[in-house]
Amino acid sequence: MNKFYWPKMTRDTREYCKTCPVCQQVKNSTQKPYGLLYPLPIHSKSFTHLNMDFLALPAIIDHITKVHYSHVWTIVWRLNKYTLVLPLPDV
Repeated sequence: MNKFYWPKMTRDTREYCKTCPVCQQVKNSTQKPYGLLYPLPIHSKSFTHLNMDFLALPAIIDHITKVHYSHVWTIVWRLNKYTLVLPLPDV
């Protein structure tokens, strides 16, 4: 077996491994394993549980009131899927 050495060999080896596509694809994941997925419970009454989300959009101008809207607030009630979408003005 041949032995090789050159100055700064360790640094060069690390640099090569950082840029090698094969090394990057085979690298072990450092993330913990995902847990089990459980469905959300089904509720018996409407309008008691809801999901909300805010979406950022490019600025929208209402030409009648001259108000600038940049976000949308989405509300979805879980049992009946009733959806409410509200534009939010810039502050």
